[in-house]
Amino acid sequence: MAVLGTGYFWRIVFPLLGPVTASMVVLNGLGIWNDFLMPMLVLTSGQAKTMVVEIYRYIGEFFSRWDMIFAGTAMSVVPVLIVFITLQKHFVRGIASGATKG
Repeated sequence: MAVLGTGYFWRIVFPLLGPVTASMVVLNGLGIWNDFLMPMLVLTSGQAKTMVVEIYRYIGEFFSRWDMIFAGTAMSVVPVLIVFITLQKHFVRGIASGATKG
């Protein structure tokens, strides 16, 4: 039984992993980016926090700073959009390869 060379992997398997890898990067990254509970509980008040926790600081019981909330939300969406737009071609290629036969 012959051992498959690494050329087969790089020419056949690796190009097929692109859409899957792009999907997992976006989905896992989005979950990490929007994590609220662990940074809120673990990080102390003097440390840097995630965007979601910092936005939460502007929500009070009787008063909320809506201008800061909307600005922070807009700023936190920009990196996610950049990653999605960068990896969008891999999504389309994965959908197209799964939709056609052959």
